[in-house]
Amino acid sequence: MVRTYNELFECVGEDEDEFIEDMKRTGVPVEELKFLLITHSDLRLKEMFTFAANEVSHELKVSENVAKLVLDSVSLSFGDCLTSIIFPFNDN
Repeated sequence: MVRTYNELFECVGEDEDEFIEDMKRTGVPVEELKFLLITHSDLRLKEMFTFAANEVSHELKVSENVAKLVLDSVSLSFGDCLTSIIFPFNDN
């Protein structure tokens, strides 16, 4: 599970063997290990879910201005929900 997590989240330089041995030695239950990995993954959310308009425009073969307009219309910045409650699919 730890090796898969490190591979998926590209945690290079992590000492997997030492971490796994520590978890075994201290008797950390599997459910707690899952919780630790999930909470650790939060540290990577901004990096994983931030898209640059130039990258999107290149992939979709549209102008950067079009990509920026579309991204701006469907995107939230991290922290936006702290100041307001947003229901993007509730037009009632």
